[in-house]
Amino acid sequence: MNQLPVSTLGHADMVDAIFLTAVEGCLSWNVAPFLNFESLGESIWFTSDISNALFNSVVKTDPSLPIFRETVALVRAINPARPFAWLIPDRPAFSAAHHRELENAGFHLSGSTSGMIFEGRGNPVHNSPKSNLSFAQIETSDPQFREWSKVILEAYGFDPKLEPAWTELHQCLGNNSEQFWAHFVASLDGEFVGVCSLFHGTQAGSIANFAIRERFRGKGAGRYLLARTLEWSKSHFPDLLLTLFATPQAVSLYKSLNFIECGKMYLYFSD
Repeated sequence: MNQLPVSTLGHADMVDAIFLTAVEGCLSWNVAPFLNFESLGESIWFTSDISNALFNSVVKTDPSLPIFRETVALVRAINPARPFAWLIPDRPAFSAAHHRELENAGFHLSGSTSGMIFEGRGNPVHNSPKSNLSFAQIETSDPQFREWSKVILEAYGFDPKLEPAWTELHQCLGNNSEQFWAHFVASLDGEFVGVCSLFHGTQAGSIANFAIRERFRGKGAGRYLLARTLEWSKSHFPDLLLTLFATPQAVSLYKSLNFIECGKMYLYFSD
């Protein structure tokens, strides 16, 4: 894929690349047999029999207010008691009226994440301090991949009982030749300290599933893992434009490794 340098992209182009790649990554989940994808207009959502918002979510939203209202009604009619997540990009097409519709339907704003795009300057590994950690790519067929899943669920406060489904989902992704996902671990003396993934989309790539175990945070583990992942991406896909969504706590880390903050995504959960 021939990518334009970030320096040639305008703000709107960068925001589009970030959101498009995030949606593509979510849509790649359609290979999982336990997820049911549905759509209306441009809106796309998936549901499952698993009662957790991680597996029930609206990942793309049609900005047309009539379609938006119908989508809200359809989603809430599936199972009013089922936890649901809804992602809304901070774009001019989405007004206060869209947010009110969600609130009136029993969704509450949980927070937001910042869209970020890698400038590609310098060598992130050379800019990082020396570390006793080790870095490796991990295959979904590896018996330790379940531990990879556990790190993510633990770091983000999800029920550890979701591990079998989360592992199965990513094993399905690994068996799908039409998509490219790579997964990585940072370890210390054999223990998984942090994990992340790299998704290769049609226009850009995305770093996802970035998680550091709580007791290793603030000690350089996140910086090490991110820098090594960027190095891996550059060596395998030198022209790939890299994007991600960052929690407020992680924005400074990404900026220190030459990511530009560009756009936001609002996250709603059903009551």
